[in-house]
Amino acid sequence: ESGTELRTAAGGRAALRMSSGVELRLDGGTRLAFEGTGRARLEQGAVYVDSGDQPGPAARDLVLETPVGSVRHLGTQYLARVDGERLTVGVREGRVALEGRSVTAVGGAGEQLTLAGGRVERAPLSRAAADWHWIGDVTPPFRLDGRSVEEFLSWAARETGRGIVYASPEAGRQARSVTLNGTVEGLAPEAAVTAVLSTTSLRPQIGAEPAIPPRTTRSLPPPTFQANPA
Repeated sequence: ESGTELRTAAGGRAALRMSSGVELRLDGGTRLAFEGTGRARLEQGAVYVDSGDQPGPAARDLVLETPVGSVRHLGTQYLARVDGERLTVGVREGRVALEGRSVTAVGGAGEQLTLAGGRVERAPLSRAAADWHWIGDVTPPFRLDGRSVEEFLSWAARETGRGIVYASPEAGRQARSVTLNGTVEGLAPEAAVTAVLSTTSLRPQIGAEPAIPPRTTRSLPPPTFQANPA
């Protein structure tokens, strides 16, 4: 709603879903104000924006204004952080358009754009890098009842920037056929994967975050969840 301002304490975080379907997660020490339909202003702190994994209507558009510049998502997951006169935008999925007072840029998945002093700098950012980890603390839990292991893993992979690998065709068949019950309330997505698969005949292997060579500018493939037969 226009005029609504959200603030999180230094040690607090929050998650919310807009009427358009866009999901937001606020890190600690964040001030975010809604200025009308599809517009919000980030004064300080960090916000994670997830517009969904399917193309949506224009109503899902969100322009995020900051004191440094604005960010418009182009169907994506991204993280924007304001620190004084510096705006840092990490793109996990899709693309974002970044606009400053005298510069514009478009960033894609696996990139981090930093806008400061009227210049944009680019660097690679793993889609499972430590920069994203706090988001898991405020991720709404997945509803397990009646859902398949494959559906659950797809959710966990998207929430953590990972891919999914089945160790064998049989592991893939099991993931599609086994249905789940219970709850993962209170568990971050990676911990939920370990807990849920322990109740099935599959076992997870969680790939490590890839090392980024110095001075590289290319996007690296994401690490994976691998499901193995017990």
